[in-house]
Amino acid sequence: MRKTRWLKVLLVLALLFLPLTVMARDMDPIVSTNWLQDNLSNPKLVIVDVRKTEEYKAGHIPGAVNVFYGSWAIKKGDLLNELPPLDDLMDAIGSVGIGKASWVVVVGKTEKIPDQFDMTRVAWTLKFAGIENASILNGGQDQWIKEKRALSQEMVKVKAKPYQAMVNKNLFVDKKYVLAKLGTATIVDPKFPTKL
Repeated sequence: MRKTRWLKVLLVLALLFLPLTVMARDMDPIVSTNWLQDNLSNPKLVIVDVRKTEEYKAGHIPGAVNVFYGSWAIKKGDLLNELPPLDDLMDAIGSVGIGKASWVVVVGKTEKIPDQFDMTRVAWTLKFAGIENASILNGGQDQWIKEKRALSQEMVKVKAKPYQAMVNKNLFVDKKYVLAKLGTATIVDPKFPTKL
């Protein structure tokens, strides 16, 4: 009985403080093309285009920098989409001028289902590395083009700056953690049904 009461108290407290965690952000986790258009001249904004270099060169959102998806998620043995070594990740972040106060919008393709995960994965990686204001563009580059918004072919170069991570290890769990939670937690497997 006491455990149930304490559990209820903790749940109520969590619900009360949840809005504070969202308020800590300066921008929504998913931004619209209108929001991005209105903020293109904001000095805090860094648009990271994760498409292949040749796709970026053919046309991108004005001011976007190109850091190909493979810089953010690598293959380790048989495992795909693993975090790169921390020093490589910090180099990728710093190479495009991202700092702790930056507002980062990740842009990619959304035409094919596998492409749709790239933006989210990169935004998650940035949050893991301590970038609080990392968002994805709703509909990605495809939506921007569909709305006939301006494109650029200028290869954007920014001044690199060193980035020192404040890694958020709470966003990452290992096999040992998952095994300990079996039967007591809901575990969601996001793979396509053919892979289950």
